[in-house]
Amino acid sequence: MTEKLAQVASLVCDPEIRPNKPKKQPIRQCFKAGRNTVGTEAQLALPSLDVRRYQCVTIKANAENGGQIYIGRVGVTWKTGFELAAGDEIELKVDNLNSIYVVALRSEQGYCWLVN
Repeated sequence: MTEKLAQVASLVCDPEIRPNKPKKQPIRQCFKAGRNTVGTEAQLALPSLDVRRYQCVTIKANAENGGQIYIGRVGVTWKTGFELAAGDEIELKVDNLNSIYVVALRSEQGYCWLVN
């Protein structure tokens, strides 16, 4: 009986003959990343990119920042934006990268971004 169990176990554990073997998904190669600084005037958060290819944006305030940055739409201010303290990040799902703006209360506040 144990010999038969060993045979069954070897069949079940063999990834080549497992009935519900998951298909390999291709690795997405269409991500871009970068860094920028912002001051007291609102600006586009990201450079001009092919917006049809991207859906998810992560923006992270640099850990060395001496102040907060604020994320929002055109005209964003420190009163209307989503606050990111030094080291904080936010992930957004968007269909238009040109709708994300950033501003800070101090000059030269850094942030990095990743789009995929």
